[in-house]
Amino acid sequence: MTDRLITALSFRNAMAYQRVRALLEQLAEYCTQHGIAYRLQQLYDCLATYDRLLAATHSQQKSLAIVETLIDQAKTKGNTFAWLDTELRFETYAAAMGSRVQAAKTDLERQTNPDDAALDIYNERVNRFATG
Repeated sequence: MTDRLITALSFRNAMAYQRVRALLEQLAEYCTQHGIAYRLQQLYDCLATYDRLLAATHSQQKSLAIVETLIDQAKTKGNTFAWLDTELRFETYAAAMGSRVQAAKTDLERQTNPDDAALDIYNERVNRFATG
């Protein structure tokens, strides 16, 4: 029984990783088409960060939703893989902390002189999954 459960979980994890990798490859293609520079290592860094996000959320569905949202934002705003990795790390921190608002506030408070850009990032993070 245990071996079958482990096999089933491993298969689901493999499917999730394949989905995330496909999304990252789509972003790489988008970056190439739009002249946004990136290194292949950045794609792998994002995949490794996804692994930490999955551990923090304990949910493939939630983790995939986060990745999909961030990749959509990256495409919409022309953001880089570096931005994506930073935001995946933030989402991992927020999931581990249990509060996106508190995580964003803590991140903002760590900055010595937050400027308008830092406040924009705070607002973007707090409202990322807010509905209408």
